[in-house]
Amino acid sequence: GGGAAGAEWVRRALEAKPAEARAAVVVFGGDARLDSPLAADVGFGQPEVNVDGSATNVATALRLGLAVAPADARRRVVLLSDGQATRGDTDAALADAAQANIPVDTVTIGGVHGPDLAVTGVKAPPLARVGDAISLTATVAANTAATVAVTLERDGRPVGSQVLDVQPGTTTVTLADPSPPASGLARYRVSVNSALDTVADNDAVSVGVPIDGPARVLMVEGLKGEAAQLSRALEAGGIGTTVVGADALPPLDVLSTYTSIVLVDVDARVLPEESVTSLERAVRDLGRGLVTVGGPRSFGVGGYRNTPLEELLPVLSDVTDPLRRQKVAQVLSIDTSGSMAACHCRPGANGLPGGDNRLGGGVNKTDIARAAAVRTASSLSAEDEIGVVAFNENARVIMPLQVNPGADAVDSEVGQLQPGGGTFIGSSLGEAAEQLRGSDAALKHIIVFSDGFTAADNLSQVAAEAKRLYEDEGITVSVLATGEGAAPALEQIAVAGNGRFYFGGDLSRVPQIMAEEAVIASRDFVTEGRFLPEVVSSNQVVASLTSAPELLGYVATTAKPTAATMLRIGEERDPLLSTWQAGLGRSTAWTSDATARWSSQWVTWDGFVGFWTQVVKDTFPVSSSDGATLAEAQDGKLKVSLVAAGDFPDRARATARVVGPDGRTQEVELSRTNANTFVGEVAVDAQGVYAVGAAATDERGDTLLTATALATQAYPPEYRPAPADVATMTRIAAATNGRMDPAYAAVWEEAGLAAGRRSVGLRGPMLLAALILWLVAVALSRIAPRRAALAGAARAATRHLPRAPSLADLTPERPPTAAGPARHDQQDQAGAGHQ
Repeated sequence: GGGAAGAEWVRRALEAKPAEARAAVVVFGGDARLDSPLAADVGFGQPEVNVDGSATNVATALRLGLAVAPADARRRVVLLSDGQATRGDTDAALADAAQANIPVDTVTIGGVHGPDLAVTGVKAPPLARVGDAISLTATVAANTAATVAVTLERDGRPVGSQVLDVQPGTTTVTLADPSPPASGLARYRVSVNSALDTVADNDAVSVGVPIDGPARVLMVEGLKGEAAQLSRALEAGGIGTTVVGADALPPLDVLSTYTSIVLVDVDARVLPEESVTSLERAVRDLGRGLVTVGGPRSFGVGGYRNTPLEELLPVLSDVTDPLRRQKVAQVLSIDTSGSMAACHCRPGANGLPGGDNRLGGGVNKTDIARAAAVRTASSLSAEDEIGVVAFNENARVIMPLQVNPGADAVDSEVGQLQPGGGTFIGSSLGEAAEQLRGSDAALKHIIVFSDGFTAADNLSQVAAEAKRLYEDEGITVSVLATGEGAAPALEQIAVAGNGRFYFGGDLSRVPQIMAEEAVIASRDFVTEGRFLPEVVSSNQVVASLTSAPELLGYVATTAKPTAATMLRIGEERDPLLSTWQAGLGRSTAWTSDATARWSSQWVTWDGFVGFWTQVVKDTFPVSSSDGATLAEAQDGKLKVSLVAAGDFPDRARATARVVGPDGRTQEVELSRTNANTFVGEVAVDAQGVYAVGAAATDERGDTLLTATALATQAYPPEYRPAPADVATMTRIAAATNGRMDPAYAAVWEEAGLAAGRRSVGLRGPMLLAALILWLVAVALSRIAPRRAALAGAARAATRHLPRAPSLADLTPERPPTAAGPARHDQQDQAGAGHQ
């Protein structure tokens, strides 16, 4: 820690290092990383690793330092910081250091050294009424006397300002917006400006104030103009509407200002991932309503299957009844020309490799095609048929059409696909159609995968062929285009072949798109004809619906087990209008459309306005007129309060769901502080808007009150003006027997450090010693019997040899004694016996 001053301190300490000492350098902020590994020769200029600079986590820095310190040496950790820990459990890390007997020396560095003025907080009303002026109170902190200009901006335009003299400490100032917008979200920014200020990161705070006007819904349309008739109906029913395209879904803070969101025939694949996340949070966590209106680009045909969007809906975007699935035969016709080798990661001038069309280092389109084929096989049933044809100048069968052999078998077959040659897309259908002609499947389908780098007249010829195959043989053709080529004319092939066209601009999504197309082709999702809705519920939405016109089509779905289905349609009694609770919000699905295609008789029906007004209003959250949620982010904490106009009943409980700027959700249990208030707190450190949805329930779990609020953390706690925390740095050193602000050379002193210990593994040496001793024992065991045998043989030999003359035989004969003759006789007899 400590920035430039800290780096300078480390350099000087390393210059004082003894040659035999070893050192490592850890750089930390919100996280910690090893910048210089443990070594005797350590060079350090500026940190070379990137860490999260929005926070200070002393705990993770200490733990990494302890982990790096070698056990076979005398160890010390030196911590350079301002002591302002905004993240992590410092005390737990200190306990680890104390247990390891490693002292932590502290060097206090950082903090605010120059003049600093900052906006430390802005209090704004959680909700404003239409026509009322909005008043905001800002807190300005200063470490020096100064003249400061405080400015209030709404949506980037100044609406008020004040110039005031401040003294060291905090000063509050009130600013007002006399004419806020009529509805929606008013975005305010309070900033300070002074000639003396030296820290710019903490000069502004932004907040959002919802304007409580008449109920408004956000309408998101798949095609421009598609929501017009429904929008007019809701407006006539007293509900204000705002219409945007599917690619313009606003962020969460703006979504929270709408009472409900209506998706009108929206293809899920065109919704950015962050937009789906915001939609999910608005419904589940903030209690906003959701109405999904069908059409030829929605539900199962719109890529809803197995997505977070489908999880919000009361219906599955699939037909799960196996009796309703028809056997399908599908041939994947894959472009393997040379242009498919280029990843087309950036716009290129042509389809050839080179320039921006990188060949190496990235996934090319042929690799994507192989993955897509495998994914497609996984999505088909065991009774379906699949084949693979590759084409460049000519077409060739890679895998003959056959009963689905499974993903592994397909993977083995398509592994031979390699890009090369030119592109004659005219050959893409002929061989595929030939494969399908021998199948008895009810549905026969071709999926063409190409980047479209071919002559335009070829595409026209293929479109004519696709039309003939559909009209004469019932073979349908869909096209998945990819890469910058992806000629617009490719779409005409899919239209002529009564299939679907996909522009796979994002290569990573191509396998999933192809798998979805395979499923769509195997089901009759879009059902057209003449159908009268069937009322199957007493819900107030349909209770008064005694008659209604015919509908001319719908998208087949399956109601989820816990959903309430109010209307059914068709011979299979598919769900037409279903609803359920999704978190704090209510989600409703209408599987027909709201345009002249399928609802031509409905849009002119005199009950159209009343029906749709009731459907949308049913998703509105419980009125917050009886209470409110208050949320304030300050000092790295978000305080949430749920306040009721009257008293909550006994045993009531309350929780809040806090959605951060990154889309992640935290659930907070609120504690009751008095008869009408619940309060909770959660740590926050990211910059941005926090959306809060709070709900109180009675002992049975019934909802008593739901309300939402917004809170903004303009800058992380790291940038709050504050001096270095010397007390914390002193405590860290004392807890580990460390020192405060040691000299550069002193950090290398061995005095007071526990001796290092090295663990030596004895298993290997002991096994080697045992082996040697065993060999010695074996050798000795063989040598001892041999020596004993030799000794016995020697003794036996001496008994058979003549006795050698002894010294007695060589001496003069003594006079005979009484025993003498008898002894000599015995010896002679014995000798004669051995002969």
